[in-house]
Amino acid sequence: YYELLEPAKKFDYSGVYYKDRLPHDKEYHFDRYGVMHEHAEGVHFTKMIPPLLDHQHSAADVNNFPMPDYKGEDLYREAARIIADIDKRGRASALAMGGETIFEVSWPLYGIEEFLIMLLTEVDLCNAVFDRWVDCRLWQLETYAKFGRYDILWLGDDIANQHAMLIPPDVWRVTLKPRMKTLIEASKHFQPDG
Repeated sequence: YYELLEPAKKFDYSGVYYKDRLPHDKEYHFDRYGVMHEHAEGVHFTKMIPPLLDHQHSAADVNNFPMPDYKGEDLYREAARIIADIDKRGRASALAMGGETIFEVSWPLYGIEEFLIMLLTEVDLCNAVFDRWVDCRLWQLETYAKFGRYDILWLGDDIANQHAMLIPPDVWRVTLKPRMKTLIEASKHFQPDG
C-alpha cells in the first residue's frame, strides 16, 4: 500500500481568501487545499473555515482558486520507486489517491452545509469544482502510469454516514458517479495491463 504524495502549499491563502477573517485569539493553520483550520481542544479536531464561503458563487471563483501543484513529477518518480520495491518483494501494490478523491476535496471550499445546499440549488457550480479535481486526478493517473505501475487503485470519498447518503442518490448518480467512472476507466486506459 502506498499513499499518494501531496505537494506542499505554495500560495498565501490568508491574504487573499481570509482578509479580515483571521482569528486573533486562536491558533490556526492552512491545509494544502487552502482551508483554514482553527485549533480546538483535543488532538484531531479543528474548526474548518472555508475559503470561498463569503465569496460570490461563480465559476470564475472556482476556476481561479489556486489548487495544490500536483504536476511536480518528482512526486510520481518517488511513488514509482516505492511501488517497484513492493513489486520486487512479490507483493501487489495499491496506489491510493486517498479517501479524498473528488467530493471530500470539493466541499471544504464552501463548507459542508453550504456545499450540500449548492448541490441542490447550484449544481453547475458544484460540477465545476468536481471537474477541476477530475482533471487533476486524470493527470495524476497518467503520470503515475508513465513512471511505473500499480496493481490496485484505491479511490474514495465519504458520501454517506452510518444512516444514509449525504446527498440524494439521484444527485450522486448525475454528479459524482460518472466522474468516478471516468477515473476508473482512465486508470485502465493508462495502464491496460494492470
